[in-house]
Amino acid sequence: MISYDGFWKVLKERGISQYKLIMQHGVSNSQLNHIRKGGHITTATINKLCKLLDCEIGDIVAYVPDGDETEETDEDEGMQ
Repeated sequence: MISYDGFWKVLKERGISQYKLIMQHGVSNSQLNHIRKGGHITTATINKLCKLLDCEIGDIVAYVPDGDETEETDEDEGMQ
């Protein structure tokens, strides 16, 4: 699964509120709700957030394996 925990940390470090993201930078409340709930956001949104926060993707987004992802399937092996 994708975790956005780093996003909230970077916001706090930069002293930027959710209100400021919405009102001054054009980030929608819907986008923030998707992030808050661990939902899907577009690469365009990630790009926008990285630009606004002056950070790398890995600072705000992380891949965390689900508990049921312990074995690779044949299909996954072909992707390497």
